[in-house]
Amino acid sequence: MTEIQKTAANAFKRDLPNAEIHFVPSGHFALESHHTKIAQLMREFLVGVVQ
Repeated sequence: MTEIQKTAANAFKRDLPNAEIHFVPSGHFALESHHTKIAQLMREFLVGVVQ
């Protein structure tokens, strides 16, 4: 992870303190190369916040 990514993630987290931030080792098309992992993370997050 680059310093720019860390700075951007920290700014995002500051604006949305309940956000979960995860990085996957990918380029611009993360959903094409890591769709299974991203879907899993989304499901886990939603289970925790949706009643």
